[in-house]
Amino acid sequence: MVVSIDQARVGVKKYVENEIANKATGITKFLIYFILPSIDKSVVDYVNKAKESGMFSDMFNENGHIVVDEAYNRAVFAMEKSGKLLLEKYNLTLDRTDIEKLYQYIKEA
Repeated sequence: MVVSIDQARVGVKKYVENEIANKATGITKFLIYFILPSIDKSVVDYVNKAKESGMFSDMFNENGHIVVDEAYNRAVFAMEKSGKLLLEKYNLTLDRTDIEKLYQYIKEA
């Protein structure tokens, strides 16, 4: 499946708001909601940097859209090899279900 940067941006923002913020507590929860408006720009910046890198060329089609299935497969592989992702600074743990949820949010955007 191929998605535009805008679809990815909307999906990531919904995922962060609905899934990550719900796992957070206290000041971390506040900070997530505080930075939520900045996520749009961050996603666009990240995608544009990835496009410029030859290392990620297989994650984009000839029109510059994101091949979300390739990104998903890479994320699943990385999570399986590394285990849960602990974001100590924010006291959050992410696992494969988070990848699945993010993938769904992006596909539905």
